[in-house]
Amino acid sequence: MLSHIFTRLVQGLVTLLVVILVALALVRLSGDPAMFFLPSEATDEQRAEYRHKLHLDEPFPIQYIYYMANVAKGDFGMSLTHYEPSLTVVLRHVPPTLELTGVAILIALVIGFPIGVLAAIKMHSIFDYVCRIIVVLGQSIATFWLGMTLIMFFAVRLHWLPVSGRGSLSNIVLPSVTLAAWVAALIMRITRSSVLDVITQDYVRTARAKGLAGHVVLLRHILTNAMLPIVTVVALQFGALLGGALMTEIVFAWPGIGTLVLSSVETRDFPVIVATIVVVAVGVTIVNLFVDTLYGWIDPRVRLQ
Repeated sequence: MLSHIFTRLVQGLVTLLVVILVALALVRLSGDPAMFFLPSEATDEQRAEYRHKLHLDEPFPIQYIYYMANVAKGDFGMSLTHYEPSLTVVLRHVPPTLELTGVAILIALVIGFPIGVLAAIKMHSIFDYVCRIIVVLGQSIATFWLGMTLIMFFAVRLHWLPVSGRGSLSNIVLPSVTLAAWVAALIMRITRSSVLDVITQDYVRTARAKGLAGHVVLLRHILTNAMLPIVTVVALQFGALLGGALMTEIVFAWPGIGTLVLSSVETRDFPVIVATIVVVAVGVTIVNLFVDTLYGWIDPRVRLQ
């Protein structure tokens, strides 16, 4: 187990190095910061001095080495618009995104998992057909449209919930439900398919032939062996949402990573953009490592190398 964790940590480190390389390359291709952040009356000497300060006058491999040397010291550079360390700016926006993502995943699991199980058990029933229609709708509706529709109904007409912002529990209801809709439909579909695959296995028929109670067969034999695909989907979705539910955060003015990335791209705040990508990559790597370790606990047949 320890060797597996070490191997995964090394793989994660290599992934981070590649992610930073690609992020820096894309950022450099987007334009010259000296043309955006210096006033139009700045002289060529001032622009050259600004580029030298950011090592932009060096070849790209040298820029990468300089940047990685600073990252090793925890220095991601100063934000060009916030005038403070980029990592500080990014970490300030992480808690709102974690809060929104966590609540959305919880809602999606509470709705999608039990309904998916019931749909599989009641296969080809009216309930199953209705669930499949809900899955198609849930994965077809655009997130921004759903968010604005919820705002119009629950905030503007009924005045039950606030329109935007973050502060109280009521503020997170609409954005989390909006974000959870697509994930809940996905979990429902994967759960139904996974449970259906397990129900037809010989060991399930054997357990039923022994006279075990239905709930015992369901909990001990079916759900236990159907959990791996579900856990994988939840982990992947958590990583995707951690990257910033951009449209949801914009619609509800939620001060998370997605909103920060959008504003940074608009202002070409390159240090913040790269720092955000690195923080998200670290978060996704940690989630994947946790899930890989969880596999062995869920299913002892999984051998971690």
